[in-house]
Amino acid sequence: MREKPFNPDKVDILLNKNLLLKNGSPTNLSPKKLEKAMKQYEIDITIDLKCGKEWEEVLTCDLSYDYVKINAEYTT
Repeated sequence: MREKPFNPDKVDILLNKNLLLKNGSPTNLSPKKLEKAMKQYEIDITIDLKCGKEWEEVLTCDLSYDYVKINAEYTT
């Protein structure tokens, strides 16, 4: 089976099942829903490259208090 070439204009990104990026473009996810998703004990980030059926899972741990504090003081 031939895999599809990567196209950044097809990428979807979800945060706890909330669609952040659809077909390479930001969605209109409300800041309230985003805040709720970020307050969950576990945060699931899904990145769909739409290049094939392969998948990968990465497990990580909490970030330091100072790192989170510094990065929470601004939005991009």
